[in-house]
Amino acid sequence: MPVSRLDRLARVLPLLAAATAAAVAMPASAATPVHTFHSPRTIGTTLDVMVATHDPVAAEQAFTAVQNEIARLEAMLSTRIATSSISQINATSEPVAVPAEVIELLAAYDRAAGLTNALVSPFVGELSARWSQAAKENKLPAESELQAIVGRIQQTALKIDRVASTVQRIGPALLNIDALGKPFILDRAAKIAFGTPNLAGLLVNIGGEIIALGSPAGATPWTVQVADPANPADNADPIATLNMTRRAVATSGDYARGRTIAGEFVSHILNPLTGQPAGHGLAATVMHDDPITANALSTAFCVAGPAHAADMAAQVDAQYLLSSPAGTQISAALPKAATQAPAAADASAFPKDFKVTVPVVVIAGANQAKPDRACGAIWIEDDTGKVVKVLGFWGMDKYAVGALKTYAPHAVPGTKTIATKNAGTYSLEWDGTDTDGKAVPQGKYTVQIELAYRYNGHSATSVPITCGADAAEAKVTKTGSIDASTVTYGPAPKP
Repeated sequence: MPVSRLDRLARVLPLLAAATAAAVAMPASAATPVHTFHSPRTIGTTLDVMVATHDPVAAEQAFTAVQNEIARLEAMLSTRIATSSISQINATSEPVAVPAEVIELLAAYDRAAGLTNALVSPFVGELSARWSQAAKENKLPAESELQAIVGRIQQTALKIDRVASTVQRIGPALLNIDALGKPFILDRAAKIAFGTPNLAGLLVNIGGEIIALGSPAGATPWTVQVADPANPADNADPIATLNMTRRAVATSGDYARGRTIAGEFVSHILNPLTGQPAGHGLAATVMHDDPITANALSTAFCVAGPAHAADMAAQVDAQYLLSSPAGTQISAALPKAATQAPAAADASAFPKDFKVTVPVVVIAGANQAKPDRACGAIWIEDDTGKVVKVLGFWGMDKYAVGALKTYAPHAVPGTKTIATKNAGTYSLEWDGTDTDGKAVPQGKYTVQIELAYRYNGHSATSVPITCGADAAEAKVTKTGSIDASTVTYGPAPKP
């Protein structure tokens, strides 16, 4: 997703499980069962759906409706699909007949450009590709090259004929609508799924952008955590909690997808007016009735900086939270956000600042005939095989849960808004305490990782690691849908 430097600060990830003190699930008093579903690979990121209903068949139907609408719109909007409407517009300078949804999305880009002073643009495809190439070459682009690309962006416009339902690209720049395409798809998919009979509430989270409809129990709102940019691990303590009903939230920031080029940290959020990455180092969370507006503002805040946030937000009555890379709140107009203190825990027996960090990478399953769903768990065992602490758990789909051979789920996961992450990527950490927050001794432990798809089978692996006075690491061997990675034990990286 191109455009600006702030396209991820609010993270919505139902990956945090019962054993995670930071995970905020549905209120204990909730009378309506909440069914949760997870897919690790959906339009380049992750998908989580939480359905409040007494009818499990309706919950399945709602999740299927979300997946089907996402697939339908992706086929229409993705530049990675040669037959999509966007690809067809890019292939010619002549008018192209398009579905009404394409015109609706492009009109949303016009509104977003007016709201953000042109910091959101649908023509940043070449700019984004050039910075991706720079990352591969480990060489920063020349300023003259970036200015030439900016010139092509400014020379390009669209002619939209609503009567004929056609779009014509006039100028050299190519369309790439990933930035606002994701919240557009989120909005459409959620509202179609919420039309399923017998639903009390629905929450849909695509890669950290969330929309909450209805409620899990009467007037009780959905609870969503805001990820801490200084510690964005999926099971880390949040910096704030939001109560949401009929609202959307988006987070932008470079902490999830930033990259280092020629020794310089570079944001993935780009300024279409200068060609340069955003340089303020912000994480921006925005809450609004409209997911597209929330996304556009969170991106623009990262590019323009905190000085312009209040004026932009006031135009559309949006609420927001800005924080630094260190997790320090800079400014906020988010009345329903409350800073959270970390859960009380014993002092760890690990050396100062030592943690176990567990990156989990889920690769695409072999059976791609239909959209899949998954259930997974990551937990710590001691040298006797006793479970010490569950670090993460996602998906409560009954088909996938039934395929888990080792781990038995305990509770409904919570959800976070976070800067958009790559598909199938999760990061968890362990601080040397058990489920009750009590310190465990140094010694030999095992990280257990288990994943079950409905259509793509079961994968599990065990990773022994010694947690003592010295730093250590252990390799995760590729096993089924679990890709290779490295578990580390040592000082937590500084923001």
